[in-house]
Amino acid sequence: MNDSPDAIAALEQQGAQLRRSKKGSVLIVDLRGCISPVTDDTLLHVAQLPRTRELYLEGTKITDAGLQTLAELAGLHTLDLQRTPISDASWPLFQSLPALRLLLLAGTNVTRPALQAARPRMLEVRIVLP
Repeated sequence: MNDSPDAIAALEQQGAQLRRSKKGSVLIVDLRGCISPVTDDTLLHVAQLPRTRELYLEGTKITDAGLQTLAELAGLHTLDLQRTPISDASWPLFQSLPALRLLLLAGTNVTRPALQAARPRMLEVRIVLP
């Protein structure tokens, strides 16, 4: 599956920083500091970039429900959700991402008991939750 040109255009218009491979596939999506609010609708565009490996959502307004659209990003290895309103409801998604290696959760509504419960199934993932 190839990247959606419409999704790329929509993200760039919003102010996203996109980094591509030598072949042109989007590998890194940085939505921190966008010129317009980043919401669950924005994630619909990200989900159309199947080779995304790193996704930076720090400080955005995304929700647990919106994150579910990312379930098909099998190659996602870095997910920055710091200072977002996500909660323990997102653990099933995190556990379903086979390539995930770094999960940044500082400043979220994720709880330490939920982290401890999920940890045995995510031993290869570095999880940052102060």
